[in-house]
Parts: sequence; C-alpha cells; structure tokens
Amino acid sequence: GNVVWAARAAVIDAGDATDHLDRAWGTAVSVTSAAPANASRMVAAAIGTVTPAGTAADNAILSVEIYRDAANGSDTYAADARLLAVQLFVTISATTDA
Repeated sequence: GNVVWAARAAVIDAGDATDHLDRAWGTAVSVTSAAPANASRMVAAAIGTVTPAGTAADNAILSVEIYRDAANGSDTYAADARLLAVQLFVTISATTDA
C-alpha cells in the first residue's frame, strides 16, 4: 500500500495567545510513498515547498506540523506508520535580517 505524509506551517507571533491547534495554518502539502516489501523502514520523497500562514516578525516562531494523512484516498497502507526523522531545508529570501 501507500502512505500519504503531509506538512503545513504557521508563523506564531511571540505575544500571540491563540491556542496552537486553533490557529490558521498554511495550505498542507503532501507526498505519497509506496511501502516496500519489507516495511520496517520507509523513506518518503521530499514533500516540497510548505508556505506558512502568518507574517514573520522579530521573535516569531515557525511551527511545522507533519502528519500522516490517512483520510486521503491515496493512503492505502493498512498498518501503522511512524515518523522517525525529518530533514528540513529552510530557504531565506532576504540577504540580511535587518
């Protein structure tokens, strides 16, 4: 079967009192990975560009949520799938932080 992994992000202002789970998130981006015959270890392809909701400011926090989208019709793997590691690549478009 296949497993669908998804990621979404939000910029959280340091003074924002909104509950973490109730905030606006950017659009989720997903990737479908086929489970190998020996499903003890699966390496998913890169998810792609995740654009966070919110506006970055001084002392803001970037919150990233990565999850299995089991409700997606392409997720056909009939067993548990656990996320063990994540490799993030961050692109900064400004040449300085001034």
